Amino acid sequence: MFDWEDDQIPHVPIDAAFDCADSVAKDSSATAFFLATPSQAAKQAAKERWGDAVKFQRSEADRHSEKGMAAAMVDLLALMRCDQMVTSPLSTFGYVAHGMSSVYPTVVLPSGECVSAPPEPCGHLLSLWTQELGCGELAARQCYPNT
Repeated sequence: MFDWEDDQIPHVPIDAAFDCADSVAKDSSATAFFLATPSQAAKQAAKERWGDAVKFQRSEADRHSEKGMAAAMVDLLALMRCDQMVTSPLSTFGYVAHGMSSVYPTVVLPSGECVSAPPEPCGHLLSLWTQELGCGELAARQCYPNT
């Protein structure tokens, strides 16, 4: 997530996302983790938690530049190839990767709870509910009923 998005997107605690990733890994000691984020802080926290088992792009390219867009596409394609996916409810990357792969992601809600996503991506519907109706957690329960 970009710093400028902090006041626009519900915050998902990074430790909750990492805990969720550990819980969906069949064997976290034998798992490689891929992190698709522009956040250097998230990359550092992941490196501290998983060491060499976490992979991510080392570039700090501005995602609004041509080089940054190419890096973002690499992240998206890599995310789509993962066996398991953990994402936040309003992640466009998670939404697109979910829609273009056969993986049903686990979604980390702002409360820190991990829930199973439905077969059809509904992240942008959740965005509409959150922004227009102001019912973020309720919308998450509607969008992700397996909680």
